[in-house]
Amino acid sequence: MELAPSYLFSLPDIAKYTPHREKLTSNQLFSKASFHLVETDFLIDYPKPSLPHVAFVGGISTKPSKILSDQFQSFMDSSETGAVIVSFGSGLNGFPSDRMDTLIKAFKQRHDLHFIVKHGLLAHLEGNVMFSPWIPQNDLLGHNKTVAFFTHCGNNGQFEALYHGVPMVGFPLFADQYYNCERMRQRQYGLVLEFCSFDVEDIETALISITTNKKYLYNIRNASHIFHGRSETPLQRASYWIDHVMRYGDTYIHSYCTDIPWYQYYLLDVFMGLTTLIFVIIYLLVQIFKCWQYVCSKSIDKHVIRKAKIH
Repeated sequence: MELAPSYLFSLPDIAKYTPHREKLTSNQLFSKASFHLVETDFLIDYPKPSLPHVAFVGGISTKPSKILSDQFQSFMDSSETGAVIVSFGSGLNGFPSDRMDTLIKAFKQRHDLHFIVKHGLLAHLEGNVMFSPWIPQNDLLGHNKTVAFFTHCGNNGQFEALYHGVPMVGFPLFADQYYNCERMRQRQYGLVLEFCSFDVEDIETALISITTNKKYLYNIRNASHIFHGRSETPLQRASYWIDHVMRYGDTYIHSYCTDIPWYQYYLLDVFMGLTTLIFVIIYLLVQIFKCWQYVCSKSIDKHVIRKAKIH
């Protein structure tokens, strides 16, 4: 984002939609925001410091599952020991064929499990694997037969899995997904595999581990209970703060660290002050040492001269 901010943000749009206002960069606009709603939660993310005008609303889009269509419902119910949901987001049109072939080969060896895979252009069945170009992901994750979620670890998908208490197998592809996978792995909500190098054996091992090792299910179910046991939902928290700022303004929660110049933000003024102080101390010590050397040399010279006169 620092190297190529226009990749994510269209900078001319700020001037386009606010021609009567001063020209601002995206960073300047963000720094002037009255309040920040950040979609993260310490149940799945690392602890981090915050400011008064920031609220964490991770899982703001989560919601209870709805009844599935007959097609999905019958396929889920017909599984012996459970179903695995496989979805790698909406940003990809398709996978390299060798990656998908490896996945499907591993899936077909687990006859006790059913797999619903979001992939392809037409919905069809291949034994215990259902392919569909679109799936009701949230509703499938909330089904009582779902035992695992194969995911690229997008933020929304992770929170849906947390909401419904479903262990994950992560395949990070780009952007924040590597970070998301690592935090999920450290919380022991699931496993992480390398997308470019996994083989059939890796998938088989991951399936065995995620469905038999109770720590993954226990950890994410416990986190899900905590998530549901709070006094307010993320959406209610976000609504409260929006209403609060509109009623009372943002003056008392505004942090002036967002207004300081860059050299103060990076503490360069403090660094320069300390550096100057250190140099002054070193200079004074050097001068004191030189004076001490001078006094000592004078004392030695006088002693030598006195001895010479005596002789």
